[in-house]
Amino acid sequence: MWQRVFSVSKMITCTLAVFLALCLFTPAAHGTISPSDKKKSKAVEALDPGPADVFERDLVKEAFKVSDILKHHRSYCNTKTRESRFGGTVLGYVTPWNNRGYDIAKIFGSKFNYVSPVWLQLELSQEKSGFAVAGQHDVDVGWIQDVKTAGKTVKLVPRVLFEKWTPQQLSKVASSKKKMTSMASVLIEVARKSGFDGYVLELWSQFGAQLATDMTKLVQHLAKDLHTENLDLILVIPPAVYQGDVPGMFSKKDFDNLASHVTAFSLMTYDFSSPQRPGPTSPVEWVRKCVELLAPEKDDKR
Repeated sequence: MWQRVFSVSKMITCTLAVFLALCLFTPAAHGTISPSDKKKSKAVEALDPGPADVFERDLVKEAFKVSDILKHHRSYCNTKTRESRFGGTVLGYVTPWNNRGYDIAKIFGSKFNYVSPVWLQLELSQEKSGFAVAGQHDVDVGWIQDVKTAGKTVKLVPRVLFEKWTPQQLSKVASSKKKMTSMASVLIEVARKSGFDGYVLELWSQFGAQLATDMTKLVQHLAKDLHTENLDLILVIPPAVYQGDVPGMFSKKDFDNLASHVTAFSLMTYDFSSPQRPGPTSPVEWVRKCVELLAPEKDDKR
């Protein structure tokens, strides 16, 4: 089960380039589904994994029937699980509410550059450091080893949320280099202990544009300290524009201020519609606009 999310990466060139992240928790496809034949009542038998790839099964197309999805949803080419057709950087998210994602990460480990299990929360603490990483009970060291065995170059970068933080608390930490250094030290210690290669940081949507300056300072400081220890920092960012051309809470200015600091941006482009304004999840025109607003030039940054 795959979802397409456009992200932006600086990787080797230290600039930003759009990369495709495959999410392991919800299915999405840009296409159409033909009406089912009501005369047919016979159940469609789902295919198991086999030697034929999606091209040989004629599944690379825009229009699908319901029966196509029912027939092929659990099938994949079991002879090419270690091959990758995509030349860009691929980030995959694994969520605890869909355990199938853990298996997919192991089966297709070679197709990913980064795998991000949704495990951790950064909290304020009474400890001497002032911070604690919750959710470590979910860390599965054996699974991490299995994923890295399947994909020799894949990196494990768990997602970290700023849980139970108030805007005032974030601003207070961002105003203190000592506190930011202490926060980074806690994250580095957990990474060393658990075998992580860095983190995916998610905080922008939580605090909004009004704290952009404080969040920028915090992310820059964390990125510097983590990179010193050869750990990556990927920042999750909300769309630059919403339905109806409503400006988002992450601007090109924010992008430019952070582009040379983070390893990559994971750009969320799967919430175009809402219950109030129903419609498609990720129309490609909107996804393209979100990317081009942040990286308008057709160069390595995109």
